[in-house]
Amino acid sequence: RLWADLEDKAPKAALKVRAQLQRRAFVEAPQSGIARRWAKMGALKQQSAEDQLQRLERLLQVHDRNLVKEASAFQPAADAHRCRHELVLGIGERKRRRYRGALVHLEKARTLCLKVDEARSRRASLWEQRVRAIRRDGPGTRKLAAWYESRWPDHSYVDDLWVLHARALEKRNQKEAAQ
Repeated sequence: RLWADLEDKAPKAALKVRAQLQRRAFVEAPQSGIARRWAKMGALKQQSAEDQLQRLERLLQVHDRNLVKEASAFQPAADAHRCRHELVLGIGERKRRRYRGALVHLEKARTLCLKVDEARSRRASLWEQRVRAIRRDGPGTRKLAAWYESRWPDHSYVDDLWVLHARALEKRNQKEAAQ
C-alpha cells in the first residue's frame, strides 16, 4: 500500500527508491530471492560495472553455484575491472574444481592486475600456485615461484609459493627434489 501511494504521488521518487533497493539487493544480498528475481528480469544490466563486480565478489564469498555463469555474462571494459573480473572467475572455477579453466583466468588476472593493482596480482599468483600444486605441475610451480621471488623478494607469499612447489613435487613422487 505504501509503495502504491509513493508511485501515485511521486513517480520520480519511486523510481529512485526502486533503483536504490535494486542496487542494495544486488550488491549486499545477491543470493536473496528478490535479487535473483530482478536478475532474471534483466535488471542486472542496469547496474554499474563497479556494482556488478561487488556482486560477483559477494557471490564468491558465499560460494554461489551460479557465480561463474553470471560472471561469464559480464564483460567489463576498464583494465581495473577486467583484473577483478578475471580474478573472480579464476577463484570461482577453482572452487568448482575446474582447474584448467581456473588456470587460464588466474594467469590473465595476474598479468592484468600487474599493470593496475599489484596486491591483486600477488593474490592471483597465490591462487594460481595453489591450482598448479593441485594439478601436480612441478615445473610450472617452480617457474611461478621464481618469478614471484624476483619481483617481490621480501613478500610473505614467497615462502608459501615455494612450499606449494614442494608439495607439487611430492605429489609427483619427487621427494628428494622437494626437500
